[in-house]
Amino acid sequence: MDETGFNNWKKVHSKVSEHEKSISHLNAVRDWVVRFDKLGKGTLDHTLKIQVESELQYWRSVFNRVVAVIKCLSSRGLSFRAENKLFGSNHNGNFLGALELIAKFDPFLAKYIETHGNKGRGHVSYLSLAIYDEFILIMSNEVIKRIVDELKLSKHYSIIVDSTLDVSKIDQLTLIVRYILPNGTLIERFL
Repeated sequence: MDETGFNNWKKVHSKVSEHEKSISHLNAVRDWVVRFDKLGKGTLDHTLKIQVESELQYWRSVFNRVVAVIKCLSSRGLSFRAENKLFGSNHNGNFLGALELIAKFDPFLAKYIETHGNKGRGHVSYLSLAIYDEFILIMSNEVIKRIVDELKLSKHYSIIVDSTLDVSKIDQLTLIVRYILPNGTLIERFL
């Protein structure tokens, strides 16, 4: 069999997916599972599996706390930032302040903030402005997707668009959609 390798990286996802569904790959995975079950807990694979699961659990714990604060603040329309971005400051904003409050009652988060809190640029902490901006974007895209799905199910809807200047003389556009769900519930969403 002549194998030349793989060099079309634009199609890597489809090729990997195709390989994962192939008979040879499925047989290899089955053989690996059988060997793994026979060899037991003393293998390197088992040790690595436990280490990976432990890391996943750790980062899920961090993300669950961070995302809970982001959901709470954004659902209430509260600001995130303030004068500075330092833990321990009275002027660090609602996001860091909420994390500090939770940390008073959550030893895991307290230790995490102590270890990763004020490291500065170049250190991954998942507590920075960039990360919560990214989480807000992901969450807002999901909310918009669900609103569009509901709109597609409704027979009747209206769109309200309004514009006004803010204090800095920049035009602010408001978009509101009103629609009726198939069960008769009237919904109004501010976008």
